[in-house]
Amino acid sequence: MLGSTTANMVHSGILWQDHQHAELLRCMRRLQRGIMEQSLDHQGLLEIKEFLQWYVRMHFDGEEAYMEHYHYPQAEQHCQQHAALRQQLHDTFTVLEDELGNPDLHACADLCVRLNQWYLTHIAGPDQELAAFLRDQGVR
Repeated sequence: MLGSTTANMVHSGILWQDHQHAELLRCMRRLQRGIMEQSLDHQGLLEIKEFLQWYVRMHFDGEEAYMEHYHYPQAEQHCQQHAALRQQLHDTFTVLEDELGNPDLHACADLCVRLNQWYLTHIAGPDQELAAFLRDQGVR
């Protein structure tokens, strides 16, 4: 069931990172709610897609700039994970709507599951390691 897969907020101790992760979690919950209530429409899905496109660009670019500036030792692996999610989102966005422009709830549910997996495996893992490294560099 989708309801049991919603990630909970993971705090890193880096203010900007925590704020952005919270925004992603809100988007994920909005998507999940729209699927569960079957209330997701074209406009709502468009807003979610636009947010996710903005989010990965802004959030990943920010993290990657910090990694470069502070010479983060695991930067290459971390950036590869970012690139993989960018590609997954690009591929998924092409199938989120049917030929009439209506949200395909099955494809949207798949996106919801992928985002939850990302949250639980990347944000709760490598992002926490990055945050610990940045805190050691004095970043808050």
